[in-house]
Amino acid sequence: MIRKSILLSIAFLCSLSLAAQEGNFLQRADSLLNARYHRIKYDTNYIGRPTHKWTLKLRPKVSLFAVRTETLGNDGEEGSMKIDLRSDPKAKLSLSAGYSGVTLSFSIKPEKLTKAKELDYEMRFDVYSRQFGFETELSRITTLEGPFHLDFTGADTSVNINLDLPEGFVTQTNFFLSGYYVFNHRRFSYPAAFTQSFIQKRSAGSLIAGANLGISELTVGDSTKNAELFNVANAYISLGLGYGYNIVLPHNWLLHVSAIPYLIVRNKAKCKFAGNEEQWQTKFPQFLFIARAAAIRSWDRWFAGLTTHFFYSYVGSTDLIQIRNRQWHFMAVLGYRL
Repeated sequence: MIRKSILLSIAFLCSLSLAAQEGNFLQRADSLLNARYHRIKYDTNYIGRPTHKWTLKLRPKVSLFAVRTETLGNDGEEGSMKIDLRSDPKAKLSLSAGYSGVTLSFSIKPEKLTKAKELDYEMRFDVYSRQFGFETELSRITTLEGPFHLDFTGADTSVNINLDLPEGFVTQTNFFLSGYYVFNHRRFSYPAAFTQSFIQKRSAGSLIAGANLGISELTVGDSTKNAELFNVANAYISLGLGYGYNIVLPHNWLLHVSAIPYLIVRNKAKCKFAGNEEQWQTKFPQFLFIARAAAIRSWDRWFAGLTTHFFYSYVGSTDLIQIRNRQWHFMAVLGYRL
């Protein structure tokens, strides 16, 4: 009996010790977050932190994607092919909770609620800070549809085709990793416009440097059924320099606009047509363009607004193939601080 009491006492003390360790860990984590949250390395006349640590947000989002491809024969004499496609608008609803500048989000698509078949996929992971930040996206789009034109003249044959490509006949796969550096990070805040973890008190702007890694693959036709017309894959690295500005207006309005043009400094591509694969010799210049805008209004503990993101890329060879990608993201935000 004494031995059993001793064992129960040891178990009770161990549980108290573990609870104390867990409590100490949470307290230490909270202390570190608070220290980071209140660390002041910026001009407080221009930037500040919200007075409330918790932030809850509801963010509905709509995305659109378009691609235009043009191919030419040798010196444009043999023929040409043009494809101009757009995807269906894609909606997503995001719920997020943030504490001391750290945010966790959960997203759901309408397809999940209606149990409809999900045709397109998109995954994003974004980090916005005053000085550095990055955006990464992986997407696969199969709902592209639009006009297809083929005009070919050879020694013994001539082909002219005009038709509308249906959904599922064209697949675009993209991976983007884009980073930025804000030079005037002591007075200008990206997060004030896009994550609301800072508050822009006075209008300010900054030069912004950017770098981008992109990998994409465009397939026209169904390769699984041996009906593939052509496949184009390319990977590139680009560098850019742009400008952003936050405008603070009366009644707690914040307007943001920024744009960064990028020049592709390294590109490797290959093209497969009718089963024949060859390296694709790209030509200078090739470029990207990324623009962002936001309008946010705050009152009491609430804030609401709209943010947009536009991406454009041009890669190719002026005498062989040209590909232009366009992508739009529109996101509304409704938030509450407590």
